[in-house]
Amino acid sequence: MLSFDATFLIIMVSFVLFMMALKAMLFDPIQRIKQHRADTLLQAAEAEAAALARSETLAAECQAKLTQAHQRSQQLIAESRAKAQAEAQKRLDEARKQAQDALQVKMAELSNWQASTQQALKAEQSRLATHLIQQLHAQQTASVS
Repeated sequence: MLSFDATFLIIMVSFVLFMMALKAMLFDPIQRIKQHRADTLLQAAEAEAAALARSETLAAECQAKLTQAHQRSQQLIAESRAKAQAEAQKRLDEARKQAQDALQVKMAELSNWQASTQQALKAEQSRLATHLIQQLHAQQTASVS
C-alpha cells in the first residue's frame, strides 16, 4: 500500500510551487499575449467593419453624385442644343430677311431698268417712225416732182 510521509508532502509542496512559478512565468504571460492578440483582432475586425460601412456609404454618395452629374449634363446638353437651335433659327431668319431685302432691291432695280428701257425703246420707236415718215415723205416729194 501507499504510505504518505514527509517526502510526499515536500514533493507536493515543490510541485505546487513549481506550478505557481510556471503560472507566473509562462502561463500568465502567454495568456496575456493571447488576450492581447484576441483584442487586437477584434479591434481590427471592428475597424474593418467600420471601414466597409464607410466605403459603402461613400460609394452610395459617389453613385448619387454621379447620377446627379449625369442628369445635370443631360440638362446642360438639352439647354445648349435648344440655344444652338434658337441661334441657328435666328441666323436663318436674318439671312432670309437679308435675301428678301436684296431681292426687293434687285426687283426694284430691274423694274427701273425695264421702265427706262421701255422709255428708250419708245423714244427710239418715235425717232424711227419720224425718220421713216420723213424718208417716205421725201420719196413721195421726189416722185411727185
